[in-house]
Amino acid sequence: MVFSPTQIPQQWQAREYSSDEGLVCSPSKKVSDGHWWNFCFGEKNQQSHGVLQRFNGDRVLVSKLSVPSIDRLAQALSLSPYSEWVEHNKFVYVTTQDGRILKFDLQGNLVSQKLISPHAWVQHIQFVKDSFYVTTSKYKEVKLIKFDDDLDVIKEVKIERAQHESEWVWGNEGVFVATDSGHLYSFDFDLKKIKNEIQLSEASLGVPTIYQDALWVGSYRGELIKFDFLTELSSKIVLGKTPISFAPISTSAGLWIAQEDEGLVRLIDSELKLKKTLRFTVTRSLSLFEAVAFHEHTLLSVASQGRFHLLTSEGEMLFQIHREGSDFQTGVGLDEGKFWLGETGHPLKWEILPMIEDTLMSERAPASTVH
Repeated sequence: MVFSPTQIPQQWQAREYSSDEGLVCSPSKKVSDGHWWNFCFGEKNQQSHGVLQRFNGDRVLVSKLSVPSIDRLAQALSLSPYSEWVEHNKFVYVTTQDGRILKFDLQGNLVSQKLISPHAWVQHIQFVKDSFYVTTSKYKEVKLIKFDDDLDVIKEVKIERAQHESEWVWGNEGVFVATDSGHLYSFDFDLKKIKNEIQLSEASLGVPTIYQDALWVGSYRGELIKFDFLTELSSKIVLGKTPISFAPISTSAGLWIAQEDEGLVRLIDSELKLKKTLRFTVTRSLSLFEAVAFHEHTLLSVASQGRFHLLTSEGEMLFQIHREGSDFQTGVGLDEGKFWLGETGHPLKWEILPMIEDTLMSERAPASTVH
């Protein structure tokens, strides 16, 4: 079935794939040769020895590689479900919790590695313009590091007003780091400070987003903060007293934010005015709040323990799964018209796609019916 880029199908279906895989893994993502990769804790007696798994398009395991930790004394992990990765020029660059960057070829062979920050957790890897950037964190020492294809560090800067962690985003203006002390740092792409850091909140900041010439970020006190690049002024709206840690999602309808502990998802316009609020049933907090690209549309994926929801950018329900005991962790995006959804311990668990067969389906519902 073929859909025009401007059309969102009215009905979707899901297929669940069983798995006897016992490892706890990240949801799988696809690399350019068509294989799916995930990263797992090692076996129970060797959890610091992380595992890379590769699957073909039929979800059959084709290879498994164990990577020992080099920081066993601190019980730091090598590969794990928390590993992040980016592909560039037919190589895959992966973060660890033992201070290394690992470089794999597409066949899953470890071709090189570099210890860039001893005893530190390496996070948030991205390739921007012509270089890689990561943050590293250990107790009272957070750094932003720039390195090249050969894993050689080009420059690193210490984020002085970060205690344990930070989140960063990049835009045309440069690289911006939001810290757990409420400060915002601004760097150019050579990691030269553009301006002095500013304090946006007295609470820890969440993951920032660039939207309409401004940086938007939530705080752990329920604030949504807008920092205007043109005026260099900040403004905020207080939406509650619980954290806003997920990255705001920009859509044609406005900016969506999540207050995970309350199960609230809110639509905000560019003037910080509240347009819509959706409420989801949560037992602890929302476990997933991500954008999904569907042709020219941005869809929202929202999950809590045992429940998954796929919505339009206007907040209309497209599809939902309710399965007690399921730990919906993260979506892996659209691939050939199918949206893959991961669960802890399952490499490729759910396949969600526009309905083609005569299958029991959830009709599109108004946002007010979301539970």
